[in-house]
Amino acid sequence: MRRAFSVSTIQNFSPKPNQISYPYLSLIEKCNNLKDSNKIHAHIITLGLANFTYITSRILSFYVARNVMHYAVRLFDQIPTPTIFNWNAMMIGFSKSPRPEKSLFVYSRMRCRGVSPDMHTFPCLIKACSDRASMSQVHGQAIKFSFDGDVFVTSSLISGYCRLSEVELAYNVFDKSPNRNVLGERAGRRVIELEPGRCGRYVSLANVYAMVGRWEGVMEVRRAMRERGVKITPGWSLIEVDGVGHRFLVDDKVHPQLGEISKMLELVSSCLERMKDESL
Repeated sequence: MRRAFSVSTIQNFSPKPNQISYPYLSLIEKCNNLKDSNKIHAHIITLGLANFTYITSRILSFYVARNVMHYAVRLFDQIPTPTIFNWNAMMIGFSKSPRPEKSLFVYSRMRCRGVSPDMHTFPCLIKACSDRASMSQVHGQAIKFSFDGDVFVTSSLISGYCRLSEVELAYNVFDKSPNRNVLGERAGRRVIELEPGRCGRYVSLANVYAMVGRWEGVMEVRRAMRERGVKITPGWSLIEVDGVGHRFLVDDKVHPQLGEISKMLELVSSCLERMKDESL
């Protein structure tokens, strides 16, 4: 009875200028079935209120939120000049549909119409990516429009690459982000989950904790490394002498020519000190 009363009430309502939007939008957003929402939508069209961008956008969001994309598409195509809000709504809707790749098609249409994306555009596009190639294209667009430094977008890029098991690319996004201290814990833990045996992932997360003074976090990371048997790979350098490669580790004590190398370093150091004294 309440539903019938609501629909009949809206049909008998004659709006005044300051009453245009609220009754219609309030009722349509409370609808539990498409039949009633379509009746209200039809009445809105009859009254000529469909020309109001705000009302059309709210109705579009209603259809998208309920994943009724065939109605959303029909309504969207009737909007003369869709706003970025309308474009984003369509991309969000398709990203949650059985055909998420359609979000990428909507984005292409949007760019052809000369509309630029905003920070809300890329997260839904990233969800629509099913392979590395499409992710790279979306990532490139984020860089082109200078959203690669946005926390919201960067977090989505990291999650997207991790979802595709592109852990190295996810790590690169995180490592280059100017907001590492904000993204750090969530992204760092996600990367560790995917590659629990890589010591570099733990070191990065520990560094993030250290940057913000969360020393208990640093200790937690070190404890996790010990429990999982993960050891830090020592730094090393490689030089070539007479066609032979020589690898040097940090605190190296086992190189076969360690004695000769140490004597040469002492000689070089002594010569530098003598040159310094003579210059004074």
